[in-house]
Amino acid sequence: MKQLKLIPLIISCLLVSCDSSIDKPSIGPNNEVRFGSLKFVAPIGAQTLAFYNLGANPSFETNANPQIISSQFALGQKEMILFDSITGLRSSMNNGKKYRLHRIVTNGNFFLVRINRDVMPENPYYVSFGEKLIPSLVVEYLYPETNFKYVGSASDVAGVLATGLHEGNPVDYVVIPEPALYNVMHNANSNTYGKLEVISSFREEFSQKTGMNGFPQAGVFIREDSYQQYQSFYDSLLDILDQHIDMAINNLDAVATTMDHQNSLNEQMTKFGFTSVIAKDVQTANNGFGLVLNDSNIDINAFLRLLKLPEVAQDLINE
Repeated sequence: MKQLKLIPLIISCLLVSCDSSIDKPSIGPNNEVRFGSLKFVAPIGAQTLAFYNLGANPSFETNANPQIISSQFALGQKEMILFDSITGLRSSMNNGKKYRLHRIVTNGNFFLVRINRDVMPENPYYVSFGEKLIPSLVVEYLYPETNFKYVGSASDVAGVLATGLHEGNPVDYVVIPEPALYNVMHNANSNTYGKLEVISSFREEFSQKTGMNGFPQAGVFIREDSYQQYQSFYDSLLDILDQHIDMAINNLDAVATTMDHQNSLNEQMTKFGFTSVIAKDVQTANNGFGLVLNDSNIDINAFLRLLKLPEVAQDLINE
């Protein structure tokens, strides 16, 4: 008798589990993104402002370690990856072309900062981050005669700027991205507080030197098999992304309201690496996060040719 009572429950469970729609991605009312079973991973930092509406979405994962993000191009476990565009393209090319680049999200948010001292040394000590990634490519193009020491990530270089030291050596110049720069400059407990001076914006310096619209910094990669299966979802998502980038450049109050509605300031800092307050302050100052609209002309292979580097296969870029 007990077995008979269980039959309807078992059938009900089977029916629910067979409804594959619960795992399918979709765009809901008010452009609400429902990833279903899909996963999206990104490094914390300025590029995530383009996805400010996903702060409470568990499918949108972030990490402070760029190596963890980079490994996904070989593992293929995430359907979407937000990462350094050139590194992502090379990784995809070396791992079966699982991913294609669909959008450039940022075109430059690196700054050269000087740590002011009473007497500057004759041979200044320079530190940057992201060796063999976009930061070092641009650094070496703009400053070919300068010997930079490298640390692994934006958080690492923020530590250098805050302490003024690298491997025990006093540092004079640091290349650092937003919003890490903002966080250090507003940290009254750092050793260098009140001694920092922004010397140049790499986006502006690169544009002046080359005539290009910045450089292809961070981009959105989509796993090709997933894109083929859910193309209408991804196309809608990319359309929404374009709208949100425009908002993050031109309507910061609305962006901040959305972020504050979804997460506390502490949660925002954990998820994005910045808060709504920081985003407003930095973005108001000439789009300091370096977000770029999709209609901006950024030619990746032209960038690589300029740096005298091998071009990437055009079929890895969805134009």
